[in-house]
Amino acid sequence: MQRQYYRTIFLSDFHLGSRLAKADELLSFIAAHDADTWYLVGDIFDLKRLRRRYYWPRSHARVIRALRQKARDGARLVYLPGNHDPELHARLGVRRYLPGIEVVPHTVHETAQGRKLLVIHGDQQEPHLPRASAKYVAGCTAYILGVGASELVGRGRQTVGLGYWSLSAALKDRLLPHVGLIARYRANLLQAARAHGCDGVVCGHIHHAGAEVVDGLLYVNCGDWVDSCTAVVEDPSGELSLIRWAGVPDTAPAPRRTFRPEPLPAW
Repeated sequence: MQRQYYRTIFLSDFHLGSRLAKADELLSFIAAHDADTWYLVGDIFDLKRLRRRYYWPRSHARVIRALRQKARDGARLVYLPGNHDPELHARLGVRRYLPGIEVVPHTVHETAQGRKLLVIHGDQQEPHLPRASAKYVAGCTAYILGVGASELVGRGRQTVGLGYWSLSAALKDRLLPHVGLIARYRANLLQAARAHGCDGVVCGHIHHAGAEVVDGLLYVNCGDWVDSCTAVVEDPSGELSLIRWAGVPDTAPAPRRTFRPEPLPAW
């Protein structure tokens, strides 16, 4: 299989250690791509869930081995911890159990065009919403039900030989841009980017891939590998795009394995 090369790849929210993680789709994406730099933008492990109930299938271990192989092959891997893997905030630097992978709280990436992007998971910029509030409970319930429905749809598509598609992600694309809490989250991240002297921000956390230019600053969210299966990539010329990965097996016919990146807004 010929690999697609990018200057930079941004991935977030694998939630390895959770039964919801799309490890097989993620493995197929990693195998199909190479990059000089890979940014792992938080919640790669779901340590919160692992502490409650241990779940670590072989596919999740293979994801880590595949990433370590990228580092051994010469790629730079940068891990920015999130709210589900907070223990790593106290273990910054290159870790022995993640050889070749740098762990940093946030960083600034300079594109081939000279633009500077703050790269950060984003949980610290999330607007405060009390966990006991009706909005918080309703939001969590809706998300869990949406992911559950997506699982049923995904299994049905696999049965007839189709690639992965997320009902939950499609609904979020329609609804979340109109939610005030998301607008405040985006505004907080752009304010952080401005404070760091950057031209924009790349984040994760809210499991909603997308991009928008606000007041001349670029907001980019990588999405997730729980239901969206998305990545943000930078080509050698410095152009950024969003990839929605269908996770079609390597044995599928070539036409069904064509994934066209979606260009992000110019800024």
